[in-house]
Amino acid sequence: MSSEMTCPKCNSANVIVSASTTEKKAARHGVVYWILIGWWWHAILWLFMTLPMIIYRLIFPNRKTKTMLTTHAVCQNCGETWVIDQKRA
Repeated sequence: MSSEMTCPKCNSANVIVSASTTEKKAARHGVVYWILIGWWWHAILWLFMTLPMIIYRLIFPNRKTKTMLTTHAVCQNCGETWVIDQKRA
């Protein structure tokens, strides 16, 4: 078995492999949450807990992101690109 990377389109071995990272924000609440719960829950929290919530937001800002490491391959002959591997970093 060969350890060379070959293009799936033209079977050329002239392939460059590179890794890139992307940050993805975590999923937020959906529409159903905001219609049923969110609109009144957040209003009550801000009404009765304004100062504690401001302090909390200053100390713990929203930093919910996921960093994904993706390995891409690009054929230098035909220009075909494909993803080899994708995982959390």
